[in-house]
Amino acid sequence: MNYNEFEFEYRATGAKWAATAAFAASLLFFVFLIIELRHDDTSEVATFLRASLSLTLLVVACFLYFRGSRGTREYILLTTSASLIALHGTSLVVMQSVDAGLLRSTNATSGFIFGLFLHYSFLRLPLSIASFVGWSAAASALFFTPSALGGDSVRHATYLVFTNIFGMFICYLMESRERELFRQRRSTEA
Repeated sequence: MNYNEFEFEYRATGAKWAATAAFAASLLFFVFLIIELRHDDTSEVATFLRASLSLTLLVVACFLYFRGSRGTREYILLTTSASLIALHGTSLVVMQSVDAGLLRSTNATSGFIFGLFLHYSFLRLPLSIASFVGWSAAASALFFTPSALGGDSVRHATYLVFTNIFGMFICYLMESRERELFRQRRSTEA
């Protein structure tokens, strides 16, 4: 089996899923932008960050969806960058709201978990890259926005740790399964 052929096919079929994930994240940032604009006490910086993140992820989603061969060659760089922007951008938005004293009774853990779910389940990144991005996002959430996680930090750290562990497991199993299917298809064709 040619490793490069598998990688190319694996990333090419994953581009539509990555576009879906980028669109979902873009939509989520946009919805929270609208929600925040309905309140009188919004942070201008957090509003700008949400709008920028939403627009950036929408552009990435469109590029991945209408990518052509160029998108497949640059797939890992593009999806890793988009995931880093989305996950760490979430920390920046929350940190900005906390610094402005505008964070109402909210719990940002679910947003981080949703982002990690999209990251591990949809992007088809190599496990080493996916785990680096996932663990760094969890660390930034725990260290830079602890008050936004609400309540017991140990509980939220446990959620983020297990989300990363299971996400890595899903990422590994998905690639292993696809690699085996690719091998079987090539054997059948031969």
